[in-house]
Amino acid sequence: MLNVSKSTVADIVKRFKYEDRIDSIPQKGQPKKLDARDKRKLIRKIKKDPTLSAPKLAAELLNEVGKKVHPQTIRRALKENGYNGRVARKKPPVLEYGSVIWSPYFSSHRNDIEAVQHKFLRLAAKHSGNPMPYSSHKWLTNTVKLFLSLNDISWQ
Repeated sequence: MLNVSKSTVADIVKRFKYEDRIDSIPQKGQPKKLDARDKRKLIRKIKKDPTLSAPKLAAELLNEVGKKVHPQTIRRALKENGYNGRVARKKPPVLEYGSVIWSPYFSSHRNDIEAVQHKFLRLAAKHSGNPMPYSSHKWLTNTVKLFLSLNDISWQ
């Protein structure tokens, strides 16, 4: 007749019997500003451009969705999804022979980078036919210049 389930009717009767009311208690608190779709949109934007700040994301959300959201709300939503509060910086280009493994701008990898550079220089010395003096800065500079000037070296 009313298309209401038996359990709903039982709940209403029980509520009236014990609490002397029929209607449900109104929800407490303000509804969430960002729903799951908005949070996914923010995550897509951060993955696309990790240098975006929270105020810029809030402005883009206002333009695209029409929701005015405080930047702190954006930060909270991103933190929920595992993103920290740091903005990725643009890093300067690195030397070719070190760029495959590490960027020299991370000091924690300095020893590893020096080991890779040393291996590279030993290999370059082997292919150039000259022994590698460990203390000659001039030889080092010339070897690096030679390597950069060559287009192709056969690595056998």
